[in-house]
Amino acid sequence: MSFFRENDWRDDLSEQLDALRSEVSSLRREASRKSSRALSSTRHSSEDVFHAIRDYFSPPSIYTRGWRRASDNPGTTAAAALVGVALVGLAATFFLNSSSGRKDHHDVPGTPTPPPPEA
Repeated sequence: MSFFRENDWRDDLSEQLDALRSEVSSLRREASRKSSRALSSTRHSSEDVFHAIRDYFSPPSIYTRGWRRASDNPGTTAAAALVGVALVGLAATFFLNSSSGRKDHHDVPGTPTPPPPEA
C-alpha cells in the first residue's frame, strides 16, 4: 500500500511542477508584453524631449534671414570677414607683446632690484 501512496505523492508533485511551468511561461509572456509597451512609451517620450530641446536651441528665424542676406551680398560678407581677421590680428599682437620676455619691467618677488642705469 505504501507503493500507491508514493506514486500518488509523485503524481501530485509532477502536476504541481507542470502547473508552475505553465505559470512561469505565462508570466514571461506577460513581462515581455509589458516591457515592449514600456520601451515603446520610452521611445515616444524621448522623441518628445529631443524635439523640445531642439526647438529650444534652434536659431530664431532672424538669424537665418541674416544668413540669407549675407550670402546675397558677398561684398559685405568679405568686408565683415576682413574686419574680423584684422581684430584677431590686433588681439594676437597685443597678447604676444604683453607675454613676451620683458620681465625687467616687473618686480619678481625674491630677486634683487637692479640698480638704476647711470647717465
